[in-house]
Amino acid sequence: MIRVPNYLMPRFSIFPTFVKRAVTPALLDRSIYVSISCDPTTTKDRANMPNSKSNIPSDHPALAFTHVLYWQNSRSGLLLAKPETALQVSAIHKAIESSKTWGQFRKALPADALLEVEEMMSEEDACADTDPFDSDQLPGFSDGDWPTWICQSMLDELPPEIIAEFGEVQDSTLNGPFLRLNASIDVIAPRLVSLGWTVECYNDLQFEAS
Repeated sequence: MIRVPNYLMPRFSIFPTFVKRAVTPALLDRSIYVSISCDPTTTKDRANMPNSKSNIPSDHPALAFTHVLYWQNSRSGLLLAKPETALQVSAIHKAIESSKTWGQFRKALPADALLEVEEMMSEEDACADTDPFDSDQLPGFSDGDWPTWICQSMLDELPPEIIAEFGEVQDSTLNGPFLRLNASIDVIAPRLVSLGWTVECYNDLQFEAS
């Protein structure tokens, strides 16, 4: 059993059952399935980490645990992603949807995502900071090639046991194979916990375009 630092855990009680599910008073605003012991205390919201001008820091608390998955129910069904993927994809989608100008978009992006955009766009396609922002100008965005498609990244990030027991690999017209999960989080989470994973939900993260 691993003991989690106090600053990682939200304010609630966790009882010593094998599969522990903790729900905040905000009625499923944030819920966590864990197989670890901890003390109840407060935590900073991981979704509020600074990401406008730097990469996700290597010492970010969520990244200290390799066996952590964030989950979310979406239009595409149940999605799960490792913290680094979830935080990066969410930051990109939020930047796209909140920006009115290219300057706002560049400021809102994580540094490595901004570098990707600059590498994808030719000098002829480059826009000034004052130009109106249009996501259709982003190479690959309309086709689903960028940012990471979590339905596809699950094939690499989920344990093979979960893919075999609960998943169906399908083919998309343009973007290759992707995974569709055929069970709810209430079914999948206990199995993940039995494999040593912690499964968390943060509803303020955005796993795909609205």
